[in-house]
Amino acid sequence: MRDLTEKHPGGRPRKFKTVAAMQKAIDAYFHECDARSIEVVTRKGDVVTVKNPAPYTVTGIARVLGLSRQGLLEYQDREEFSDTIKRAKERVHENLEFRLYDGSGYGPGHIFGLKNNYGWKDKTEHEHSGPGGGPIQTFDIASLPKEERDELLKELWGE
Repeated sequence: MRDLTEKHPGGRPRKFKTVAAMQKAIDAYFHECDARSIEVVTRKGDVVTVKNPAPYTVTGIARVLGLSRQGLLEYQDREEFSDTIKRAKERVHENLEFRLYDGSGYGPGHIFGLKNNYGWKDKTEHEHSGPGGGPIQTFDIASLPKEERDELLKELWGE
């Protein structure tokens, strides 16, 4: 029997002891999504089964692993699991992007997911800077005497 006055070494035991075990569960998730089908009724009234793959989601991966989204991110912070989780998340990203382009599913939902989870933007940002990346220097031409101002303007306008 364990001495109850002895402290536990800390934290809950890991759900996954090896990368291989985690990868096997992730692969099963993707297979489950790809294998999904639905029954539809044809014009003749026959019921047929049609392949209808489920979209991949990060939350779905977390569910299959028995983790929350936050728990999945915590595993991603562990060096040995990081690449495995990043590859899985990139597969989700690719699937979401593909569904956006092929028109399947709800387009605005795909756009929302890409913007909020993958840093996509639908605007162009421009940064302006001065020499060497420093601040843009301005010059108040109105502060010059009239003769100097006129001369500078002629020079700038090529007159």
